[in-house]
Amino acid sequence: MQTKLVINNIIRIIRGNKRITYLLLFALILNPFSHFLQNIIGLGNTYWLSYFIWLILFLGSLLLKNKLDKTGVFLLYLLVINSFLPIFSGDPFNAISSEIHKAILVWVAFCFAMCMRFSPLSQSNIILIYRVIAGIGALSCIYAMIFQSTAFLSVLRGFDTNVNSWSYFSFYRQRNIFGEYCFLSTIASLYLYLEKKSKIFLVLISLNLLQIFITDSRAALLASLLLIIITFYIPSKNKPRFLIFAFSTLIGVILLMGGIEGIIERFSHETHQIGEEMDSGRIRMIMWNACINYLIENDGWIWGFGIGSVPNFLEPLFDLGSTHSGYFDSLFDGGILLLIITSVPLIYSFKALKHNVDVIYKNVHIGALISFFLYNFMEAGMALFSSNFFSVTSTLLLIMIPLNYRGKIVR
Repeated sequence: MQTKLVINNIIRIIRGNKRITYLLLFALILNPFSHFLQNIIGLGNTYWLSYFIWLILFLGSLLLKNKLDKTGVFLLYLLVINSFLPIFSGDPFNAISSEIHKAILVWVAFCFAMCMRFSPLSQSNIILIYRVIAGIGALSCIYAMIFQSTAFLSVLRGFDTNVNSWSYFSFYRQRNIFGEYCFLSTIASLYLYLEKKSKIFLVLISLNLLQIFITDSRAALLASLLLIIITFYIPSKNKPRFLIFAFSTLIGVILLMGGIEGIIERFSHETHQIGEEMDSGRIRMIMWNACINYLIENDGWIWGFGIGSVPNFLEPLFDLGSTHSGYFDSLFDGGILLLIITSVPLIYSFKALKHNVDVIYKNVHIGALISFFLYNFMEAGMALFSSNFFSVTSTLLLIMIPLNYRGKIVR
């Protein structure tokens, strides 16, 4: 009897919108910390730690008050069916027979973010969550500037920038991964700056942009600039004048970086060794073309070749495990069906923002969704509902939270 009372008390304590906030904070802290564990301490694996995070979120959500979203459940049903359809293509990359755990991870992530609706989050919950994301971003920047100061100063001085930018990654193993988190931190910092009017968050935005510039992460830089422009464009009263100002600012950035030729020189010479040296933009085009040709030749347009097929296809040809495009990865893994299923949540999130009474949050996240949509063309590190480097953070920030926050004060 006593044991049953204790269990009931624990469940009662866990329930409520504050509990979902704590659950989210656990995931948002562990996601970047998993990179620290693997790359600095040499403990664990970011893929399996992401898997662990999604399972904890899913199991923890079962103890919370929630209801199922019918559209989300229907999409999940299609997602599960689509995961097995490649069996009709002969399962050429053993995605169903040996990589099914990757499909299960996508199901679990999709179920948590899209199918479950929790007690509405309050603005204080959002501010707490965003302070944590911005704080982790600041910690990452400071760590990089201290422990990778040689690369940092060399890029600022213009000395061997191609080599030194690749050596600047904080504790995230690779520069683009670091740039991704700086982009996510910029979203959080921008909202906090506009909401709190505190200059410390303006400093954090500038710090994030500086780190992205040092890493030469082109997609993250363009996404961050687009995020800021859209956020301020939406509420502007004189939109033509604002566009002129934004365009002039971009011209100023280009001149600061040494003109158009300087931009091209700076951003086009990251190389991969594949038979001969070639820049990262060209290798993307080659991989995308290879995937498209294989889809056409093997009738994989509709359902693809199974979740987890991309690495098995690319590694023998390019020694890479991703096309560096979230959309091409989805297209190859699950065809047009998977591409549609995993893109609908972005539309769903956008529609939810239209009814959000927190105007600042609405403006920032419309910019975030548009920026992420374009970013996902050139990188896959934040692809939704996956185990990629910051998929957990991006999925929660762009899908789950907007669907559970209406901007109202919840006591």
